[in-house]
Amino acid sequence: METAAPVTFRSIRASDLELLREFVRKLSRDTAYRRLLSGRTPSEEELVRWTAIDPAREAAVVATTGRGPDERLAGVARYVMESPDDTDFAIVLADAWQRRGLGRALLERLVAMARVHGVRRLSGLTLSTNIPMLSLARALGFRARRQADAFTTMLTLDLPGEAMPAAYHPVSCEFHDVLEALATTRRRTQIRFNGSDGLPQQRDAVIQDVFSREGAEYIVISSGETLRLDQLVAVDGAQAAQAAR
Repeated sequence: METAAPVTFRSIRASDLELLREFVRKLSRDTAYRRLLSGRTPSEEELVRWTAIDPAREAAVVATTGRGPDERLAGVARYVMESPDDTDFAIVLADAWQRRGLGRALLERLVAMARVHGVRRLSGLTLSTNIPMLSLARALGFRARRQADAFTTMLTLDLPGEAMPAAYHPVSCEFHDVLEALATTRRRTQIRFNGSDGLPQQRDAVIQDVFSREGAEYIVISSGETLRLDQLVAVDGAQAAQAAR
């Protein structure tokens, strides 16, 4: 992706409300229409709901530029899960960031989060004239079906469950307590882990959640990534350790 400024990916926060207000206010009429499929302006209640999400059934990944008072939203991708087989998704980019690869980067991260959280099908409506969105969706494996009104097209992606790459090895209670404490304080920390290719990686990020699913435990970090706990090597200087068997 070629960009003029570095982009950071992370999960949305309730404190992003003002950033989202500004982001929505600056969207062109065409971009706003493509997002909501109407010319209306989102209400304050909607903006609050879109930032203060329910992590049990929702996820939203944002792309930001700048830091501190200069931070700005460049794009948002989100899903809301009514059930694992009925999960709506949406994505919107600032006008200046369209057709630069950012949409693909956001949607790939959202799909990865949905898969880890047990979503089996993502679906969403887009305008039948929204060629960039249709092209992106097809490139990522979505099926496109024009609706009876011919005005909109339904995009659908099935996410079959993935077999675990290896049996999960629980971490020690002491290391788990460190992760829980960091998730509570939301302090940025250094996270070292082994990627899916087995190669060591590192992130400076905030641990936003610790959760269990289907016999394994995970953390969600502010880069938008979800890591299985037995991938972790060290967090905040604490070395990962497996639970005694």
